[in-house]
Amino acid sequence: MEPTERTTNTSAGGNGHAEKARRAETTAHDTVDRAARGAHQTVDRLAEKAANAAAQMGEKGEYFNEQKDRVMSQTRTYVQTHPVAAIGIAVAAGFLLSRLLTSDTHDRY
Repeated sequence: MEPTERTTNTSAGGNGHAEKARRAETTAHDTVDRAARGAHQTVDRLAEKAANAAAQMGEKGEYFNEQKDRVMSQTRTYVQTHPVAAIGIAVAAGFLLSRLLTSDTHDRY
C-alpha cells in the first residue's frame, strides 16, 4: 500500500507529538532539577544558620553559667561574713512572698 498524503501527515503528526512529548519531558526534568537545587540550597542555608545559632546559644549558655557561679560565690561569701543579716533577709523575703501569694484569697472573704 502506497503512502497517501493522509497517512504521511499522520505519521509526521505522530513524530511531532513525540517531539513535543520529549521537549515537555526535558522541560519537566529541568524544572524538577532547578527546584531540587533551590531546595537543597535553602536547606544548606538554614542548616548553616541553625549551626550559627546553636554556637551562639552555647556561648550564651557558658556566659550565664559563669554569671550563676559568680553570684552563688558572692552569696556564699555574704552569708558566711554576715549570717544574721542573711537570715533576716531570708525571713523578710519569705514573709513578703507569702503575703504576695496569699493576698488575693484574704481580700475575697
